[in-house]
Amino acid sequence: PDFSLLVYPWSVMDGNAAENAGTLAAEIAVDDTTPPAALFHASDDGTAPWQNSYTYFEALQGSMDNAAGARMGVYPSGGHGFGMCQFPSSPSNQEVCEWPASAAFWLHNLFGGSQE
Repeated sequence: PDFSLLVYPWSVMDGNAAENAGTLAAEIAVDDTTPPAALFHASDDGTAPWQNSYTYFEALQGSMDNAAGARMGVYPSGGHGFGMCQFPSSPSNQEVCEWPASAAFWLHNLFGGSQE
């Protein structure tokens, strides 16, 4: 693939447990062939810890070929399953609903679009 877009990714860390932050699951490898990635997560996600996104982002940052193409957004609220935000559960979750625009901006820049 040319890129990956991960929204509240599951099981990136061993055991999908926050205490394993910094350790990628054995089946996930990041190297110079890994495509650029954008990750979006809510810090109050009770299903998939936000550290999943951080662990993968950190691995991308460690790969010289992927560092420039990595983007991560962690929002203070939104829980798990905010999707495209068709039904925001409360005004406090509005910030997480910005992720599609942020992803579009990232994709536009990744593929050579101007910033005009």
